[in-house]
Amino acid sequence: MPPRRRLAALWSAAGVLLAACQVLSPRELGSSLVYAAGFIRTLKGEQQIAIRLDRQACFTTTGRLNFRDASGLGVLVINAPPRPWATRHYTYPANIGAPRGYLNISGIVSSYPVVRASTIITRADSTAIEGEIDWTIGEPLGDFFGDTTVSRVRVVGRFSAVSGCDA
Repeated sequence: MPPRRRLAALWSAAGVLLAACQVLSPRELGSSLVYAAGFIRTLKGEQQIAIRLDRQACFTTTGRLNFRDASGLGVLVINAPPRPWATRHYTYPANIGAPRGYLNISGIVSSYPVVRASTIITRADSTAIEGEIDWTIGEPLGDFFGDTTVSRVRVVGRFSAVSGCDA
């Protein structure tokens, strides 16, 4: 096959693969500018991660918030607090009843729990939950939550989540 035809065939295949990835990605819901960056320990050693969780910001009927990236490979989950979401500043571990959550990364066999969190909710009603987060997620080396020397991911950003998460 001539080089130009091979190149055209490769571009066509790349286009088909890209379209397939978009079909499998989560549908766009809400809006967020949430970023996760840091390092995690895996069986292959320490790996740096950087994820833009900007594809989906939504909440379930139980109030759980989900933030997903465009590829669908990463998801940040914030469990609903014991009482319904309210306009206030939640901190963990300081506030009793503060929302907690975890980060799942596809291909990595672990869920990374929150170690420290600041969640500021500026709007909370049946149509939207808006706010800002500044979380440290990790796998503590010791018994105390403040020790995140084995894995540490910082998650920061703003969001406007809407009702209607698929899961």
